[in-house]
Amino acid sequence: TDVVYYWDRVPVLLVESKKEGKSEQDAQEQALSYVRNFPVSEERYSKDGRRPRFIATTVGKDMNFYIHSYELKKQDF
Repeated sequence: TDVVYYWDRVPVLLVESKKEGKSEQDAQEQALSYVRNFPVSEERYSKDGRRPRFIATTVGKDMNFYIHSYELKKQDF
């Protein structure tokens, strides 16, 4: 992850950047991996235990935004 933006200590937007020549799919997969492994149990990263809801990927000069929805059952992503 390159950047995580917060609002009131709650992670809102995760941004994953790739250099030109990489694929958008690689960027999405990497971003989702970071969301899955986001340290929600540590209050300094997420005061209420939530993962970022929005994802942005940049590949070269192209930027894409996604609303990420996920289903959690206990601690499983």
